[in-house]
Amino acid sequence: MSSDVLRDLEKAISSTIANISKEGWKLRVVASYDVDALIAAGIIIRYLQQNNVRYEFLPLPTGVKFKSNDETPTFALDVDVHGPQYYISFTKGSNLGISKLGKNLVVSTPYYSALFIKVLENLMILTNDVRYYSLGATLSKLIPRIKVKHIDANVKNLLSELCDINLIKVVRGIKIFNYSVLDIANALKTSLDIFIPGYSGVDVDRDVKGLSEEDLIKDLINKLEATTQTKVLSNDLYGENYLITQEWLFKDAYEFTYALLSFLDLHGAYYLTASLIISNYTSYIKQLYRAVFKDIVSNIYKIIDSKEAISRVKQGVYKVRLGRLTPLTPISKVLKSLILPTNSLIVYELDDFLYVPLSEVTDVKLLVKDDYEVVGGLIKFKELR
Repeated sequence: MSSDVLRDLEKAISSTIANISKEGWKLRVVASYDVDALIAAGIIIRYLQQNNVRYEFLPLPTGVKFKSNDETPTFALDVDVHGPQYYISFTKGSNLGISKLGKNLVVSTPYYSALFIKVLENLMILTNDVRYYSLGATLSKLIPRIKVKHIDANVKNLLSELCDINLIKVVRGIKIFNYSVLDIANALKTSLDIFIPGYSGVDVDRDVKGLSEEDLIKDLINKLEATTQTKVLSNDLYGENYLITQEWLFKDAYEFTYALLSFLDLHGAYYLTASLIISNYTSYIKQLYRAVFKDIVSNIYKIIDSKEAISRVKQGVYKVRLGRLTPLTPISKVLKSLILPTNSLIVYELDDFLYVPLSEVTDVKLLVKDDYEVVGGLIKFKELR
């Protein structure tokens, strides 16, 4: 990263914060649902907390513009911003650069969170959890990891720096993360809505038909805790594995990234940023996963027990009625293992809308009639074609 740009940006941020503190104002932080933008927002918020600066945080769906005519200074990450009297806008670009737009600044950067760590590392206390979240956010553009997806110089430098301070280590061989079961072109465009080892492949890798609801919950949790013992036999997954050396819920850096993307899809911006801000993050994540698993299993058994919850709408396509929206990919995998054909497509009905995991659809136009929208890792629409 250019030292001149970093120095100018550090000066702009520190002077902005100093003026805000002096005048008793607050800083508005606006970020899209992009995982890298949200982690960067969390880093900024932690910096503000350490300096007792008032702030407000506004997460926006990707592509939504932010407009305001007030005087609140604003940092906008991955959001098209219009109106505030003073703002610094951070946008995605192939190279790091900074330009003036009147009295405002526009910063172009390949990676948001890695940039803020560089800019703020001399101004705040940066703990290991912040660096891990930034690593996950940076690697999120490379999930799932395959041979043809090259790591650029910025990521190489970041990985090298983390190795130097013993936060990660490099191990050659087969990756211990990722089942590589999706169509490659489709998989690169989306994350699944939650990662569960053994339940995110083509089929559930064991017979779950005889398990009670509580036993299935335990199996899900055991699968998560035993992930690091999983070996994947695929030539596409040979290469450098980045293992986390510190005490952490996840040991493989890509596995952690995948889970991070899953939380983004499942819980949205507030949960993700909150998990960065709080200190006891590991128990928080475990608690969230356990609650999520119970919710998933409860929904599975409700669907199975209800004769009217599942209906066949056409060849190879089944409709499942839900009481509320929960992670759909694991439900699909278990339902296909228990009662539905493994090559079928499951469409979920909730209120007046239909949902299907984006990762399971190769051509949306063949499935959906008229308009649709992408919500997290799901396609939301009104009517099947």
